Amino acid sequence: MSPLPILTAGQMKRADLYTIGAGTPSRVLIERAAAAMADFVETECTREKTAPVASRILVLCGHGNNGADGLACARFLTQKGFPVSVCLYTTDKPGPEWQTQYDLCRKAGVDLHSSLHLGGVTLILDALLGIGISRDIAGALGDLIDRVNDSGKPVLALDVPSGIDATTGAVRGHAIRACATLCISHLKTGVLLPPGNRYAGQIHCAPIGIDASPLEKEPLYYPALSEALASFLPSRDPDSNKSTYGKILCVAGSYDMAGAAVLCARAALRAGAGLVRIFTPECNRAILQSALPEALLTSYGASQEIGEKLQSALDFADCVVCGCGLSQSPDAGRILSFLLQRVGDKPLVLDADALNLLSAMGKDAFPLPPHTLLTPHPGEAARLLGTGVRDVTSDMPRALEALTERTRAVCVLKNSVTLIGSQDDPARYLFCDGTPALAKGGSGDVLAGVCGAMMARCGFGVRTAALAVLLHGKAGRLAEAQYGTDGVLASDVADRLGLAMRDLIDA
Repeated sequence: MSPLPILTAGQMKRADLYTIGAGTPSRVLIERAAAAMADFVETECTREKTAPVASRILVLCGHGNNGADGLACARFLTQKGFPVSVCLYTTDKPGPEWQTQYDLCRKAGVDLHSSLHLGGVTLILDALLGIGISRDIAGALGDLIDRVNDSGKPVLALDVPSGIDATTGAVRGHAIRACATLCISHLKTGVLLPPGNRYAGQIHCAPIGIDASPLEKEPLYYPALSEALASFLPSRDPDSNKSTYGKILCVAGSYDMAGAAVLCARAALRAGAGLVRIFTPECNRAILQSALPEALLTSYGASQEIGEKLQSALDFADCVVCGCGLSQSPDAGRILSFLLQRVGDKPLVLDADALNLLSAMGKDAFPLPPHTLLTPHPGEAARLLGTGVRDVTSDMPRALEALTERTRAVCVLKNSVTLIGSQDDPARYLFCDGTPALAKGGSGDVLAGVCGAMMARCGFGVRTAALAVLLHGKAGRLAEAQYGTDGVLASDVADRLGLAMRDLIDA
């Protein structure tokens, strides 16, 4: 069964309206959401993860649909026997659904207040704003949120922590810090992207029958999960040979940067590629032959040798990875230009210096070859887009769309959370199971090598790129388990790719 898509705020609103228009009343959806949250609270309290059964629960309710969900949840919790009180924060006139839930709470004897009382409270439910936030929070609401955060009491957020942009993950002035968040119907991009993920705590999801099928032709994010991507990884045939699993050309390395070439080629081999050839300056020959004897080598000296030798190496390859440690020298620029003109339909992975060279080329670099994969981090993405790093990190979904629209390539936008997508496929992938152990020099070189191996073995596309990111993250986790978060080297990650693949196949 395919995982549910992860929705932006706008997509969630459209799916909600479609479901209501198709015949499910809004009140039914509100009560389903509230019942799911009440059950979640009961489960959490029974397990004593957040508070004992006899806790006094405070529900924070705004004036919108999220507040209506919160009021209904307060009523259900009261019926379950929990001591419950509600703090109402309403600055605008509530809608009819909110008023209905308010009236039902009064009839049920729920303790309703218009001010915040934290005495004796052991658990707080946040139903202030949900996905509907449209401006930064300030004033009295900001003060209320600060008081809740400063109280040190555990908070469970309904759908999205109040103050977090449900699409981008941005903090809109002030935001609730939750220990857990129950997303209603679908996960939201904003609780998975930084910094929103740091405010959401443990993330859970409760389907309530909202139909997102009308959104299927839109760009939709899916979680990069083992169970969803494992089928794209072919097993090795007992009757195969080295040519069966792809021949990778790593155009990498420069003077004083041989290590990047080693890491890229090593990762491609560890990820199952049958043959790997490194195209690199002559000064790296002895280093590479000693560090990675399993790789083939084509080295060049004088600039006039580049074209003929590179063409021969290109003829060998099923897939090309270019840029790791390449430098931004005139020779590097000529190499990239040659590949862009001659690679044809072969998959081409561009990373690191290749991306910086591409940025310097401007419009002359486009259109890119048809099967191009770009793997920029936020700085490289900003240069490709002619914008600032902050513009990229503050709204990564928008940055990914801009990148794919500008380049027409499959793009892997790398950060602590990685986004993968292209304009030719409505499926986007979001990978949020990485580790800060990967925040080391050389990790990108390893990922580029994995991408090359996967493109050669599994075919070009967004899902293959997502599979490469997933394997890279799994290998990082395995290395972290052995060396700790601080002690992992990029070579450790490369050397655990085989184990990561085995775990993926066996899962």
